[in-house]
Amino acid sequence: MLQIFLLTELFLLSSLCLIWVDSPDNTFLFLINFKNFVYKNKNRRIIFLILNILTLALNIFFPVSPGPVLLGDLLVCINLVFLLFHFVILFKKDNFKDEINKKNTLAFFTLGVLILHLILPNFVLL
Repeated sequence: MLQIFLLTELFLLSSLCLIWVDSPDNTFLFLINFKNFVYKNKNRRIIFLILNILTLALNIFFPVSPGPVLLGDLLVCINLVFLLFHFVILFKKDNFKDEINKKNTLAFFTLGVLILHLILPNFVLL
């Protein structure tokens, strides 16, 4: 379904913005505002995690055609699971700081999946 594809791309992009917002060379004010919008309120953080779980479930059971169910968007689902664990651990902390090496690795992996999924939406990785 194309709506799930668009929802997945938007969620991956928003997650990537939340991961890269604390980089030292960040000069984009909208990234800082987006981070403050999500992190400031506990209900918004819970909604963000629920959206992550919902996007993961939709990608597992309704992949972009011709993908088979449960394996069609495998790389995207793996990335969403990593993002879910990352944000659950991050949201439990009070200061919302994370190690730079883990963040950079996750950010580049998310960026690669985002670009690959955008360019080749019908690509099936088995």
